[in-house]
Amino acid sequence: MFCSHCGASLTQEAQFCPACGQSIKKKPRSIWKSIFAVLGIGLALFLIAAYFYSDDLESTVESQLVAIKNNQLTEAYYGFTSKEFQASNSFEKFKEFIRSFPILQSFKKVTLAQINVEDNLGDVKAILQTSTDTDGELLYKLIKEDNKWKVLGIQLIEFQKTGSEEPSTATAALISPIENLLSALQSNDWLPAYKNLTSQEFQDHTSFEAFKAFILKNPILTRANHYDFKEHSAEGDKGSVTIILNPGQEGTLVQYRLTKENETWKIAEMRVLGSAGNANESAGMIRVVREQLEDLKKNQINKAYEFISEDLKKDTPLATYQQFIQNYPAFTNHSVANINEPYVEEGIGRLTVELKNDQGVTLVEYALGEEEGQWRVKGIHVEESPETSKTVQEKDIKNFKTRELMDVIQSFLGALRGQNLKKAYQYTSSKFQEENSFKNFEDFIKNHPEFVKHTTSSFEKLSFNNNIATFAGEIIHSENIAMPVEFDLIQDNGKWRILHIFVSPAIDTSKQQTTPAIKNSTIEFSKIVLGSKIDDHGIVIDPTELFKTGTDDIYVNLYVRNGKAGETVDLLLRHVDSGSSIPVVKNELSDNGDNMLSYAFSPPPAGWPKGTYQLKASSNNSVFKTYTFKVE
Repeated sequence: MFCSHCGASLTQEAQFCPACGQSIKKKPRSIWKSIFAVLGIGLALFLIAAYFYSDDLESTVESQLVAIKNNQLTEAYYGFTSKEFQASNSFEKFKEFIRSFPILQSFKKVTLAQINVEDNLGDVKAILQTSTDTDGELLYKLIKEDNKWKVLGIQLIEFQKTGSEEPSTATAALISPIENLLSALQSNDWLPAYKNLTSQEFQDHTSFEAFKAFILKNPILTRANHYDFKEHSAEGDKGSVTIILNPGQEGTLVQYRLTKENETWKIAEMRVLGSAGNANESAGMIRVVREQLEDLKKNQINKAYEFISEDLKKDTPLATYQQFIQNYPAFTNHSVANINEPYVEEGIGRLTVELKNDQGVTLVEYALGEEEGQWRVKGIHVEESPETSKTVQEKDIKNFKTRELMDVIQSFLGALRGQNLKKAYQYTSSKFQEENSFKNFEDFIKNHPEFVKHTTSSFEKLSFNNNIATFAGEIIHSENIAMPVEFDLIQDNGKWRILHIFVSPAIDTSKQQTTPAIKNSTIEFSKIVLGSKIDDHGIVIDPTELFKTGTDDIYVNLYVRNGKAGETVDLLLRHVDSGSSIPVVKNELSDNGDNMLSYAFSPPPAGWPKGTYQLKASSNNSVFKTYTFKVE
């Protein structure tokens, strides 16, 4: 060993240099060796444990703050808080606490200080810093639970530096209608939710009945136990929010578009995007659409045709497909194709594509389905294009298509009022005419004189099954007789034409207005359950909406609310693709109030034909509801 001052040689025991007299500074031993030497093994092990305990404690605090910042509130609550914390603070209360302090989701940096550990309890201070020069102190109390540090208590003291602005509360305001909507749906307060939380734009385009149908088709909206906010953004009076319902379970993504009305955020659109883990599903749909568009851009229409489903090929031969593509040049002449994120609804994938060229933007909506494990195109609808806007002065192509359907029906009815049956017959499709001769058509009209003598008509309910559009309404006779009617329409050589006509027995509307029993009737069809097996009480076992062609009897449980004993309920079963139907089955309600009616339908000798079926339940011919199921 040598002196660091004069370089003289020293012994290991020397404390002073004999040459210069300076004190000798010896290299310290390892910190852990010093602890062992001075304090002894037991106390040293205690300090080592405390060191690692504090390290785990810091990790818990930092991880929870990251989860809160990323809106992963379910993880922040269930993953990092103690049992005692959860017993005294519900998840809703925890979320309310987070929303009350926007800094918890806007901070840029976290610094931990004043870490104290004693037995199984710990304290730490977290200093939050934001880009707006706003600081906050978060005081954590933690407890050791199952050998892991868990949050026992949180206290936030938020303060501002001089001259700083108020923390933004835009996030809380933006997501408030979403939380209120989910709460209302779970409480069955659907009408107040529709009226108070959705925008005027939403209500103009979506009736309350359509809103209810959407909720019923997506029951996850009413049964989700908890949810996390995945993404949210706002610019001006427009905003968007994406949430995950039941993260870690179904993990269903729901996307909302919002708009400001009178300085309050309202829901303008909502979409259930399907499972949060369906990345492969989305990629498969995008790949099919992208490859088809690439073939079309190369003008390889025959090759692009192979990406459509077998069902669509049956209804759309290659020549028809080629004509459709040629009607919209953007398919073969586009510079950019923006494919939006797809979503799955009742087994059908949907996505929109923006095709851009020198003429403008063509918006195309795709419907896709799985076929032998591969996604295939089941439908293509041009929502908007520069070509159509030149001839159709409409902002909403959907409304134009709706009127196009109505024009066919009204022209058909107008020809019948003028007793020009041959002209009316021209508005029917080639398939209709194959199945119904003109003589059969004449007999049908004679048996239903309301078609000729009616003064007005009303059609409000439009639905689609595959390529068939169904319009439901009623025809009003001059003598106050109303006849419920449904028209199925299909495109025939590029024009909408009538495929099927279904009528129900006419009703006397004048009696309906004066008879209290009918006027005050509030009968509702709440739900329907279908299956191929029932128990000893006639209750359907293993409900399903998809049957095989070899299925034996199909059983139906129809649930009725607000019924009246003795009131008759009719149930009609029809095969949408062929237009054939089984005669109406009648059933009487046995009790006032809620009832459950059971039905059984037997298959034809050759088995159930494949395709889409409709069950139409009606009472007094004034209240009716339609349900669909499929046979494959």
